[in-house]
Amino acid sequence: MPTYQTVVNPYHVQDENGDIVGYMKDPKNTVVFTPRYSTDSSGNVTGLVGPSGGIAPIPYILAQTAVPVILPSSGSSNATGQITLTTALPYQPSGTVQIYLPTGVVTAGSAGTGAGLYSVVFSTTAICQIQGTGIVTANGAYTQTTAADLTLATVTVPGGAMG
Repeated sequence: MPTYQTVVNPYHVQDENGDIVGYMKDPKNTVVFTPRYSTDSSGNVTGLVGPSGGIAPIPYILAQTAVPVILPSSGSSNATGQITLTTALPYQPSGTVQIYLPTGVVTAGSAGTGAGLYSVVFSTTAICQIQGTGIVTANGAYTQTTAADLTLATVTVPGGAMG
């Protein structure tokens, strides 16, 4: 249980880490809600026990990313991992971005093989290089997947997390 040290804003009570751990009725330091934590069988905090005895779950982030993902046009590849798009992008992405490539384009290397996301760096609006070691790509044209829903990421949602 945290130690109450600071009163801020003037209705929040904070612990030594700056986390809000209680609420006051008025600025005269009358604490009306002192939280208790609910835990699972392993001792992990799973929620706050409210004034009425109900458990309010603690929200947490399951996944997030800020890496741009591009679904490029059809194109061609050479044997060293260079991809040339049939239709250029409207801009040249800076830094490393992720692109989706269909099955058969990447055939070996540290980035894996098969359909999926690959890290690339664009040198123009239509040419990029797959990042990794030992990248081998099919030497020829490929057709981008367009008629199907593509799964770009999968996130496992733990049981009970939805309420």
